[in-house]
Amino acid sequence: MLNTLLADTVIGVIETHPETHNQHDWGYETACGTTMCVAGHAAVLSGAKLNYFDFGNERKAYECTLPDGTITGIDRYAQEMLGLTDEQADNLFYNMNNDLDVIKNIFKDIANGGTGLVDGITDN
Repeated sequence: MLNTLLADTVIGVIETHPETHNQHDWGYETACGTTMCVAGHAAVLSGAKLNYFDFGNERKAYECTLPDGTITGIDRYAQEMLGLTDEQADNLFYNMNNDLDVIKNIFKDIANGGTGLVDGITDN
């Protein structure tokens, strides 16, 4: 069942600070700041610390450290914290070109018992 409090908080943070949202990377860090996808935001808001690694001139995160010290994938932790099925997580996290309106519609569909497959969802 969808954790609507966390979903609403993620949306609120992205609406308030759109410069922190980039659906293309779990976490991305530059000298200008940090961006995260929906899963990255959900993980951080749930107490995780993103673990950044150097990829050439970029720093990206794909895993996180939980408050108890466990290291796990950002996607898996966010899925658990949001209360998503595998299909719902796939529709929310892995469609990198989804904008905020589509993400809101995905959350709404999931809250109503759907899979998150909504109009406007992309496949890349």
